[in-house]
Amino acid sequence: MEHNRKEAAGAPVAEAERADMELRGADAERDEAGHRGGTALPSRGKRKRIVLTGGGTTGHVSVNLALIPGLLADGWSVHYIGSRDGIERSLIEPIDGVTYHSVSTGKLRRYWDRKNVTDALRVGKGLVQAASLIRKLKPDVVFSKGGFVSVPVVLAAKLNRVPAIIHESDVTPGLANRIAIPCATAVCTTFPETAAYIKSAKVVQAGPLVRPELYSGDAERGRRLCGFDRSRPVLLVMGGSLGSRRLNEAIYEALPELLPRWQVVHLRGKGQAPAQAAAGAAPRDPALQPSGPIVRIGGAPIAPAAGGDLGPAAPADGRSATGAEASRPAGTGGSEEADGGGSELMEATDGYRSFEYLSEELPDVLALADAVLSRAGANAIFELLALRKPMLLVPLTLAQSRGDQIRNAASFEAAGLARVLPEEKLSTVTLMQELRALADSGPELDARMAAAAPADPLPLLHRLIRDAAERRG
Repeated sequence: MEHNRKEAAGAPVAEAERADMELRGADAERDEAGHRGGTALPSRGKRKRIVLTGGGTTGHVSVNLALIPGLLADGWSVHYIGSRDGIERSLIEPIDGVTYHSVSTGKLRRYWDRKNVTDALRVGKGLVQAASLIRKLKPDVVFSKGGFVSVPVVLAAKLNRVPAIIHESDVTPGLANRIAIPCATAVCTTFPETAAYIKSAKVVQAGPLVRPELYSGDAERGRRLCGFDRSRPVLLVMGGSLGSRRLNEAIYEALPELLPRWQVVHLRGKGQAPAQAAAGAAPRDPALQPSGPIVRIGGAPIAPAAGGDLGPAAPADGRSATGAEASRPAGTGGSEEADGGGSELMEATDGYRSFEYLSEELPDVLALADAVLSRAGANAIFELLALRKPMLLVPLTLAQSRGDQIRNAASFEAAGLARVLPEEKLSTVTLMQELRALADSGPELDARMAAAAPADPLPLLHRLIRDAAERRG
């Protein structure tokens, strides 16, 4: 029986009651027919029920996305509580077998703003809605990935004596998780250093979670999608859910220097317009095609421009082309929010391909990439590490964030797993210098990344969820 996936905003209690009746009927039917999932369910007469929460960015949803297939295969009844308009809705609501509910939410700020008053009221309303949903759904466990929307859900779980497990990806917990941690039964961390910032027996070192579908990418499919050849290596640029305006500007400015050496696939981000400079640009002068000695990175050649120096090149033209619909953004890190919608694909010309975002095609583009220029969201950099992609990180500044990406990047840089270029120093000159240094890292970088490749934490997370449900039952 397909679960009702309509959002539960507006009348959360009534919607929760309807969902509860439907799902209990489905539970009874499935229990009568017998469970055929992969691992045994915890002992009780009905299907176990879990509420997942987290949102605001893809990083606050990606772990939940990775958990859902295993939970459904093991026979869990899966519900998700998120915001009405957040990116989590566009990512979760289309999934068969998952019921999505929305609650009111507001931004939690560390500084004074007039919106703090109205947002506090929204958070309070969300707490009432979440508490009603938790009472009606009666979940056996709540799993939270963080973000503002998760706070009322975890607090409501505590009020209803439902165990809650929190996952923290960054070196230091964000404000939402810091508020929720006292209400949690366990806190799963990605970086070993995080335990020093929590100082609690609740901490479980789980390590990073990599979405399984990212391993299934096909470089040739990615090459066909981008219209690239094998003459130059491929640089993937991505800045998070909504992209990064500063990274986008830097790439547009640097294209004349980049294109003689690299083919560039650029994930601009949801809502980010393509470069005006790209429209109507003239083709590159053949005399400026790469020549001279070849440097290799990740097995792909990097050729300097004619005369051994970097020569100018015109970027791709800006004519739009119709492409496949994509329901969720690419970009696995960053802190900008995005909503759902389709993707606009820009026509590739002369080694530059621009996408607003990618979904199903992302694994293929990652497989194609020889190096990645990225923000330093924890999920993003650990996924790039697992795929052994040389990375140049440009973390969000302290003016834009609480400094979590700066700490994430510093951890990777100290381990020799990435190069870091502070945004304040980002320019065409420094970008080209850092990319050349990344190329010079060669086999040594690949060996370090192979040695540091993370183990899969999914079995541990599933065990923690089952154990929490069993203790409650």
